[in-house]
Amino acid sequence: MPTSRELIDAIEQGIGQAVRPSISTSTAACDSYEVFVFSLVVEAARRVGADITFQNISGVFSGLFTFRTGPGDIFSVTHPYTYARLGFPGHRPLETHIGVYATGVSGVRHECDVAVINFEEAENCRRQRVHPRCSEIGLAAECKFYSSRIGIDLGRSFLGLVKEIHQGGRFFVTNSASPTLEKLLAHHSVRWQRQLIPRNADLVNRLRSLFEEVFQNYLALR
Repeated sequence: MPTSRELIDAIEQGIGQAVRPSISTSTAACDSYEVFVFSLVVEAARRVGADITFQNISGVFSGLFTFRTGPGDIFSVTHPYTYARLGFPGHRPLETHIGVYATGVSGVRHECDVAVINFEEAENCRRQRVHPRCSEIGLAAECKFYSSRIGIDLGRSFLGLVKEIHQGGRFFVTNSASPTLEKLLAHHSVRWQRQLIPRNADLVNRLRSLFEEVFQNYLALR
C-alpha cells in the first residue's frame, strides 16, 4: 500500500506542485489514486510530443488544480474542475478528465475514472450539456484502489463496461492483485495493470508506455 505522501509526490512529479491543496494527505486514497493515473496519462502524452496545458471548466486555469472526488458531468460548473488539454502538432487536440460520465453504445450513462476525449466532442458536450459519446473516448482507465485483494466481481463489471464503451484503449488499473481476476481479464484480452503504485517503478513505466502506444496510434490514424 502506498502512503498518501507517496501518491502526492508522484503526482507532483508528473503535473506540478500546484496539485496542493486540492490533493493532500487527508484526501481519500482512492481519489488521489485516480489523479496519479491521470498524471501518468498526461506524462505519456507529453512524451509522445503533446503540448500540455491545464484548464478549468470556465476556460481559465488559476494555477491551482481542482479535481473531482466523485463521478460528474463534463459540463458541470459546480466547481472549477481542472482538465488537461493535449495539443499534438498537426492533429486535433484532446482532453484528459477525471471522473466524468460518458454515454455507452446502449445509450446508458457510465463513469470513466480517467478519460481522454476528443476536444470537439468535449466542447460540444459543454455547450449542449450532454455526456461524451464512447466513440469519442480514445483512452479510459478504470482505477481501483483497495487495501486488500480485489474481488472477481470488479473484473466482471469491467468486462461489461468494456462492451459499452469499446475495448480499444481501455485499461483496468489497481494497486492490488487477484490471480483469478487477472486470469479473467487476460482471457478476454483486456488491458490491465496490477500493483500499480509509485514505488513499483517498472510497472509504472510499463503502464505509461502502454498509454504512449495509444497516443502514437491516435497520431498515426488521424
